[in-house]
Amino acid sequence: MTHSKVILVTGGARGIGESIVRECVRGGYSVVFTYNSSSEEAAALQKELKRGGETVCEAIKCDLSVRDECRALIQQIKALDKPIFGYVHNAGYLYDRLFVQMDVDDAKKLMDVMYWSFLEISKSIIPAMRHARSGRIVALSSLAAKRSLVGNGVYSSAKAAVESACRTITVENARRGITANSIAPGYIETGILKNEDISNLAGSIPSKRLGTPMEVAALVVFLLSENAKYINGSSLILDGGMAAGGG
Repeated sequence: MTHSKVILVTGGARGIGESIVRECVRGGYSVVFTYNSSSEEAAALQKELKRGGETVCEAIKCDLSVRDECRALIQQIKALDKPIFGYVHNAGYLYDRLFVQMDVDDAKKLMDVMYWSFLEISKSIIPAMRHARSGRIVALSSLAAKRSLVGNGVYSSAKAAVESACRTITVENARRGITANSIAPGYIETGILKNEDISNLAGSIPSKRLGTPMEVAALVVFLLSENAKYINGSSLILDGGMAAGGG
């Protein structure tokens, strides 16, 4: 990978993550992305995305719920020939349970993937960003972090924790040219909603449609850009107007 700016994307093989990887490559970045179970999709994406015949996309298998695998990923990142300029934490999954039905081990696994791995990876790459006096961190949060839903407590708690971590990263590192922001999407057209009544969901949104993965990816790439360097410690809502009170 020859581009001077490298972006790390967790959970980049499909859905929103795939769109983020594609948009980053389209924006001129080189990308390292992680995947867990989506090995075929990851291999196809890595093979497809080239620039001038050169590979600009590298896939690394990593289960972020396993501490040793997360640490191995960090060592692989440190061994790259280029430092990480931007880190996009997208990895995650839904875990819907009422609090009284919650399995603590399952909840811990979700927190490992969506929160603790974010802290560990961020901690490992921030020193180089501070030295370079430049860096971008973008975490995928959710509207659920701001609006409680029945059965969504663990997921929303993890997303809210990530938003809080971004604010702390900002106040500790903004003077070194590092930004840390989160994006809180509402309903996005992905496979995670395959069992939902899409028309019913769309009817509850002021814009009367779901968002697209590409719209999320476009906002991510903007936050990675030079034009976004004064946006810091923010959580940007991308929900078609739901948080405004219309849905």
